[in-house]
Amino acid sequence: IRLRKVLKTILKVVNQLNDSSEHGITVESLVKLATIKAFDKKTSVLQYCIMLVLRHDEDALLFPADLKHLQDAARLGLEPLLAEKLALQQELQACVRTLATLREHRCPDDAPLAEIIGVLQDKLLPMCGELDKRAQTLQAKFATILQYFCEDPKLTVQEFFVPMHKFVEDFLATKANIEKQKAIEARKLKASSMPNMAKRRVSISRKPVS
Repeated sequence: IRLRKVLKTILKVVNQLNDSSEHGITVESLVKLATIKAFDKKTSVLQYCIMLVLRHDEDALLFPADLKHLQDAARLGLEPLLAEKLALQQELQACVRTLATLREHRCPDDAPLAEIIGVLQDKLLPMCGELDKRAQTLQAKFATILQYFCEDPKLTVQEFFVPMHKFVEDFLATKANIEKQKAIEARKLKASSMPNMAKRRVSISRKPVS
């Protein structure tokens, strides 16, 4: 929900800058917000959006905390995991075939070998089927994410999550800079008001001239 609020603000600002009424923004374009200038040609679009959110809905700025697994998703990707799963399945099936052939032709009465083959067939091979189901679930969930963000359904996991992760990093860095600048301004304001406060205290403490 927090991310949705932030993206809604970004979309409004970008549409105002482009003088258009488009209703979407790609995840790839999010990484450009830190470099594109806003209306004053000095502040970045990302800075401007963060300041807007800070003014109207500060809680939405905490959205990175809701994306705990974003870095892992960007680093791992789904395609390498699926390729590794397939390779493990093929190796296991080849191992079972080799052991079954060995038992049939050379060790028909080898009980330990038969037990090993039974474990592989009855326990490990069914686990491969469970991995297939989980992989299908992951792919379906990712397809739902792409649909929700109106992205190209052919996009890979890393093509989506790497720019999203970069956007979050830029967001956190920009937010930290804004907060740092606000703290500096607050200290300056406090320091500038201190001499006036001292004068008032002096004037109050003076005794009336007799």
